[in-house]
Amino acid sequence: MINTIKTHIGYFLYQIVLLLIFIGVIKYSGFEYIHYLLIVLISFNLFYWIGDYFLKNKLDKINHKVITFFSKINFKNSIYYLFGFSILIILFDIYFNTGLPGFKIFGVEYLSEVVFLRENIHTNSPSVIKYLSGFNIRTILPFLILYFYITKNHIWLYISLIIGALYSFGMLQKSFIIFMLIPTILYLLLQKKWLFSAVLFSVIFINFYVIISTATSKINDLTETEEVEIAQDEIKGDIPTPLRVILGIRNRVVYLPGEIVSKWFEYIPEKKPFLYGRGYPVINHFYDEGYIDYNTELYRSFYPEHYEKGVQGSVNAATFMREYSNFGSTGLILSSLMVSVFLLFTKVLFKNYFSLFVSINLFYILF
Repeated sequence: MINTIKTHIGYFLYQIVLLLIFIGVIKYSGFEYIHYLLIVLISFNLFYWIGDYFLKNKLDKINHKVITFFSKINFKNSIYYLFGFSILIILFDIYFNTGLPGFKIFGVEYLSEVVFLRENIHTNSPSVIKYLSGFNIRTILPFLILYFYITKNHIWLYISLIIGALYSFGMLQKSFIIFMLIPTILYLLLQKKWLFSAVLFSVIFINFYVIISTATSKINDLTETEEVEIAQDEIKGDIPTPLRVILGIRNRVVYLPGEIVSKWFEYIPEKKPFLYGRGYPVINHFYDEGYIDYNTELYRSFYPEHYEKGVQGSVNAATFMREYSNFGSTGLILSSLMVSVFLLFTKVLFKNYFSLFVSINLFYILF
């Protein structure tokens, strides 16, 4: 059983994702939209296991070709080019933001100014810089940190850690430091390297603490609605802080994803039409109407009282909702096909490297 789970770890992780969404959807809307989720569940299982059956006899041959391909790449030099590319992206971010916003909060007096700094990151940046910045935070720097740790290149490891921590703080998003360090932390935990994993956890804690304490030390000139938007997962009342945090995490992880999925089903296509491809920025130039982003459009419908007060936001939903919003039930099947192909590809790529698969992919699959 353990070997089966290790072999198909991506599959089982995605089943956990679907289970959490089922729980949230049922809690929020009962069984009204459960048939849509069953389409996802059934089609994903069919695609995955059929694909796995056809790959089974060819897996060793495919894996050998993959290993042969990667063995021809000179990672020893390429990794430093990748590091240089990461630094170049950071320099572009500094240039277009006239400095990193996180370091500007020490020079402002009001909480609204902190919110302004955070909401206007990349306002003057070209689209390609916005994309590369996200790619740097979510993939390049996490990979560099993990790679330098595994290869025991301690000097470059600590250089990457320091730059990554300062960069994530500078971009004023608490989640960024998690993106950067969680792959290495997972790898450390699987290797039972408790001390260094504790060090990286402390880096995350310090990053959180500095951002939160610096923001809350400012003069609060915001309305109550805006405060709620800033800390929307907080559970208010007389509940002790540790329990409040736990309940907030429970709501965010277990209930909120399913609630948002239910709202998307509620609005599409009853109140918002299917997009038929216009929901993909890559192909928006084929349409006269242009790209339509339901993540931000639906925020206005879900939270009109916030939007009327000028609060901007997005309602990101489970990955299959983008396909649903474009193609309906057919889109749910299409999404299941894409996810199953991706997980089968990673199964081939990471064969016999369970720790690497978990450390690199677990957080992103769940996220």
